[in-house]
Amino acid sequence: MQRRVLVVEDHPLSLELITDLLEQKGCQVFTAATAEAGLRLAAAERPDLILMDLQLPGVTGYDLTRQLKANAATAGIPVVVVTGLSDAGRESQSAGGRVRRLSDETPGPQYVPRDPAPAPPAGPWAMMRRQEAAWKRA
Repeated sequence: MQRRVLVVEDHPLSLELITDLLEQKGCQVFTAATAEAGLRLAAAERPDLILMDLQLPGVTGYDLTRQLKANAATAGIPVVVVTGLSDAGRESQSAGGRVRRLSDETPGPQYVPRDPAPAPPAGPWAMMRRQEAAWKRA
């Protein structure tokens, strides 16, 4: 079964990279450069997953997540935040209380070793493996 992923990202290079990675994994990808377009696509396409940038023009990714979670038709779609913001976790609790950070499961930046043995960097493929495992559990 082909997974359907909505990517809400306004930066063209980031959007291209994420889209290419997901398509290589066999996903059907829908893209939106604004929160408004993302909201319309989420309601129309009902993706299995939404990858969300937080810094969008106009309405922020936080606000879009709140709108998605307030709508019964889209409330059950998991949202994964993809951002370069270092303080993204501060507002995650205010997004309807339904946002969980991957870093909550593995505290601290994943690319910083937490013990003397260096840990491999977490990248987009690691994120995809986590999501595939979550889909199998669902």
